[in-house]
Amino acid sequence: MTETGFGMVRNLIVVAYSVAIVLAANWVVARLKKPITPYSRISIAAAAVATTLWIGIMVLAGLLAMRYIERLSSPAAGTLVYALTAALLSLGHAFLY
Repeated sequence: MTETGFGMVRNLIVVAYSVAIVLAANWVVARLKKPITPYSRISIAAAAVATTLWIGIMVLAGLLAMRYIERLSSPAAGTLVYALTAALLSLGHAFLY
């Protein structure tokens, strides 16, 4: 696989990971928290917009991280740090929202 092809695959993996980790964090938090008030259409739409924006932030952070992780002597460790950080930030975002 060429370097350009590998870069595209890596970017797709970052996008898939970002979507998966945000949705998984939202699901875990939804199972732990009890809703105080019933949801309205506006709050559901606001949650969808907030989730979409957070996924975008995670994708951008992942793409920037991957760009700099390539330069490390141990890219696997850098990728693991990014993955754990993204998971913890997504859980924090889900708890706060």
